[in-house]
Amino acid sequence: MHSDGNVGAGTEGRPCYRCIQRGVPEQCMDRVQTRQDRPERKRKAVKACDPCYRSKVACCDERPCGRCVRLNQPEKCTILPRRNAAGSLHRDNRAEPMTSYPSTVPGAPAGTAAPDTPVFAAVIVPEGLRNAVLSSLRRYTTFDIANFILAPTRLNTFLSVIAAVLSRDDLIAFRQSMTSCISAVDAQLESWLASLEPLAVSFDIGTLPPSDALMLQIQIDYSELPVVRYSLLVTERAQALLGYTLANLRALCQSYPRVTDDKRKYAHPFLMLFESSSWSAVVHHAIDVFVLGKKRAVLPVTLLRLDGKVVHCVSTWDSAVTEDGKLFLTTATFEPLL
Repeated sequence: MHSDGNVGAGTEGRPCYRCIQRGVPEQCMDRVQTRQDRPERKRKAVKACDPCYRSKVACCDERPCGRCVRLNQPEKCTILPRRNAAGSLHRDNRAEPMTSYPSTVPGAPAGTAAPDTPVFAAVIVPEGLRNAVLSSLRRYTTFDIANFILAPTRLNTFLSVIAAVLSRDDLIAFRQSMTSCISAVDAQLESWLASLEPLAVSFDIGTLPPSDALMLQIQIDYSELPVVRYSLLVTERAQALLGYTLANLRALCQSYPRVTDDKRKYAHPFLMLFESSSWSAVVHHAIDVFVLGKKRAVLPVTLLRLDGKVVHCVSTWDSAVTEDGKLFLTTATFEPLL
């Protein structure tokens, strides 16, 4: 280095004479350091299909995405699967396009539908919802979990509920996270694993008595396992807000597999009435009902209309589950935000 900045100073871009004589030209402070060109920043891949991107609506990773399905335009969905840092494709969890759809008209041949009834495709459970369920128990104390898991029937029923979202390996890890502090329930492992056998599902769609309320009522009956019976009742005003008729709701439920398995996990059709950003809040409330016995919750949610538009609401949930955990009932009332 120079003892005097004015002595032996080199010209711009070249080391000074003294540094050259000392054999350390690279240490010359007058030398303009050549800066490597920064690599061009890679643009993030668009995570929305073309129709959603043009409408400035958030999209999901599934194909077809939920919005295109509701617009009855699954063939126009152009969203691509995400890539990881190495550039290789993630495991393909997208729902395969359905080439034949169940009939929505009694007596109609398979693969046909009513002219005015849109066709729905089952949507694979997104990774975000899976992670929300896996991490949900971090919100509870050891005391909360201990009281919950000491009721084996209720625990098994609850695990059967989330079996529609989590794989068998996830469920085992989920159970271990709950019972790690209590070894007395380890002996129940075999009977618990037996409760994870594939379940058949049935749906009943109907209307509530005339009311000015925007209300949905959901009942889940596990008393006749291995069949789980889902019931959805809606007020006429709620149908108008969502843009769904009873025929639309039945068609939506028909898209859900009649028997759950461990190969593909599909988002529950009742969740499809909500925008995906609200799924975690709804699922967390359901878990609170089982674990904490929570009966009421007020949640900001976003409803997803049949035409793809969203409605922001404040929802009030009144829920209950029987002591044996075999019957779950919740009533949700919505107040749209202006």
